[in-house]
Amino acid sequence: MAKKTESLNNILNECSSDIEFLDNKSILPSYRCKKCRFKLFDIDKIVNHKEESEFQGIELKQKIQFYAKNNPSRPNNLITCSREIYIEPLKWFENRLDDISGKINCPKCDSKLGSFDWSGSKCACGAWITPSFHISKSKIDYHDSVLVE
Repeated sequence: MAKKTESLNNILNECSSDIEFLDNKSILPSYRCKKCRFKLFDIDKIVNHKEESEFQGIELKQKIQFYAKNNPSRPNNLITCSREIYIEPLKWFENRLDDISGKINCPKCDSKLGSFDWSGSKCACGAWITPSFHISKSKIDYHDSVLVE
């Protein structure tokens, strides 16, 4: 019985050290350059915004807002846009943001990833994003982080 307790304590000690290691590393899914596989940004750097339809009339928008206010089970019927990717300014942008607008290139292979505009740009859903740091989905790959020992 003492042997089982001792081995169980060893396993618990190993697990707790692994948990401390994971807390210190903060592993998040990320996006990488499709051409050179350079890690560009973590998923937490994405700027989420609510979808707006350009084709909705004022009356329809008012009805949607009225319905959202009067229906507590659906407090927000607008969905988060997933058509395009907008991100926060990153450290590797530092020397590349001198102009009001321009291209965002990969810091490793210099391929074009998207564009930026300090005065903002319109998303495909109709929402206005200011400032906008737009990354093209076709130029990046989603990378789900996996811990390898």
